[in-house]
Amino acid sequence: AREQLPAGAVRRVHFHEFMLSVHSDLHKYKETAPRGSPRAVPAVAELTAQGARVLCLDEFQVTDIADAAILAQLMDVMWRAGVCVIATSNRPPSELYKDGLNRHVYLPKFEKLLHKYCKIVNLTDKADKGMAKTPIIDYRLGGHTLAGLYITP
Repeated sequence: AREQLPAGAVRRVHFHEFMLSVHSDLHKYKETAPRGSPRAVPAVAELTAQGARVLCLDEFQVTDIADAAILAQLMDVMWRAGVCVIATSNRPPSELYKDGLNRHVYLPKFEKLLHKYCKIVNLTDKADKGMAKTPIIDYRLGGHTLAGLYITP
């Protein structure tokens, strides 16, 4: 588990916070790189890969076109560098950046890479794994069975 990895090898961060740091690093890189350098995203991805061998992304949800535009290139470089990505999401990969501007341009390559480098597990669908249906337990609720989501005014 985490304790068996070298200190600093694991980075756990909310997906949006992670992308904010990526955009900040891209800005810093572009300030110092030769004008028009095409290596900004790969350079930031390499730097990120050096900082963590295991990257845990919480609440992976693409909502921003700037994120969608760089996601495939960013993650491809990190995966090829050997970074293990563990992510949680409330959406399957096919619904990331759902109905987003130019989704058809940006996300298909990322989805293909995601299926190449990652094992996608639906934690709520036990039937397709041959397991008996059991109540879903959200451990953040202290072990109480998750009965559903209700919104009241």
